[in-house]
Amino acid sequence: MKKLTIFDIAKKSGVGKSTVSRVLNHDENVKEETREKVLKVINEMNYKPSINARGMRSNNSRVIGIITSRLDSSSEAQAVRGMLEIIYSMGYDVVLVESLFDQEKTKEHVKMFINKKVEGIILFATSGVEYDYLKKIKVPVVMMGQEVKGFTSIVYDDYGAVEKVLKEFQDMGLKKIAYMGVDLSDRTTGYRRYQAYEEFVNKNNMKNISVFGDFTYKKAYELTKVLVEHKIDAIVCATDNLALGVRKYLSENYIENIVVSGIGKNELLNFLYDDHITVNLSYKKSGIEAGKIIFKMLSGQSAYEKIVMESHLVKGK
Repeated sequence: MKKLTIFDIAKKSGVGKSTVSRVLNHDENVKEETREKVLKVINEMNYKPSINARGMRSNNSRVIGIITSRLDSSSEAQAVRGMLEIIYSMGYDVVLVESLFDQEKTKEHVKMFINKKVEGIILFATSGVEYDYLKKIKVPVVMMGQEVKGFTSIVYDDYGAVEKVLKEFQDMGLKKIAYMGVDLSDRTTGYRRYQAYEEFVNKNNMKNISVFGDFTYKKAYELTKVLVEHKIDAIVCATDNLALGVRKYLSENYIENIVVSGIGKNELLNFLYDDHITVNLSYKKSGIEAGKIIFKMLSGQSAYEKIVMESHLVKGK
């Protein structure tokens, strides 16, 4: 089979070879419409520039390191999918590892990345952790999910997501709304999402009915029994994973008068329950943004900033 060349991509995209080259090198002067058209063709044709040849010319590894919190996290998997779309289109490879929220393990991963001479690191950050040691390394770092001072950070609309669900429930005429969250020491999924609920019930003189567990649907299943005893109308879950546990409990106990919502737009949950209400936090889009940013930084742009992804309410049938 004939090996694809940059000329093939240019012909299929309807642009010149130099334009394809500029897209591959993340030239900011390329129009966004043109960039997207070329990247689409690159992905469709599974084109990969010669990494070895380009690496020899630049003396770089052409590898990006990604540290996830959990490889089984649906939200992080969606974000990583977006990152890979950009990273592979740029002719780079990836080393993907997980930290399991262990900071010593994270440091070991970073040390390994440096030894392998990765050109950039994308890290799913943990609440309350100091990452000052990363300021000493000489490769660009992008933080995901948490705002970390001194680093470019991509965060989600945690407060606004819960706010959107609560407004929807209010418009539906639901009065007794409970909340199921995770440990408040987690500044985003834990605290920020609960904060939106707490301020809403206080503002509307409603009873605060809330429980907290971990991120597992099994724990959510157990906690649902506690909430049901309050004779509630609805449950706002901090994540779709929790909502899955809640819906399983309600289904098994033939409880049909409680509306359940989650956050994260989990594909499995939406497949199992086509009436599910959730919020799309743009996880894949955040990964695409991280990929673009890491290459901007590699080209010399290094301004620190916080990027908040958009959120959208998704209502089932």
